[in-house]
Amino acid sequence: MPRTHTIYAIEHISTGKVYVGRSGYVHSRRNSHLNQPAQNTVIGREIKRLGKDQFSFRILDTAATILEAGKRERFWVHLLESNDPRFGYNNPYIYALEPLPTINRLMLPIHGMSKTVERLTTCRHICTAACCV
Repeated sequence: MPRTHTIYAIEHISTGKVYVGRSGYVHSRRNSHLNQPAQNTVIGREIKRLGKDQFSFRILDTAATILEAGKRERFWVHLLESNDPRFGYNNPYIYALEPLPTINRLMLPIHGMSKTVERLTTCRHICTAACCV
């Protein structure tokens, strides 16, 4: 049976800062992030410093292939701005030069939302303001 690749978010509960990642083995990846945080990553250092109980783990998306998972991960990094240190923990240099991927229709389950965003381009936040609706 083909493996499903999962795109996930780890969110600091009180600040809303988020890390976006992907894995073919999401449950073991979740456990390694939260129970054995890497000291060579920003998210790892923050989990170690603040404690794993200060973070939530959410599945954002899935993909059938590793190539598609990479595209979906980049989309979520840009959408949630997790490569901006003000909003997230992803490395800003990895995603800085890439254009924001455009997805025509997408359901957004994160932050308790389930609205449809059409022709998402460069909105700087997730909200229900005129730019997002």
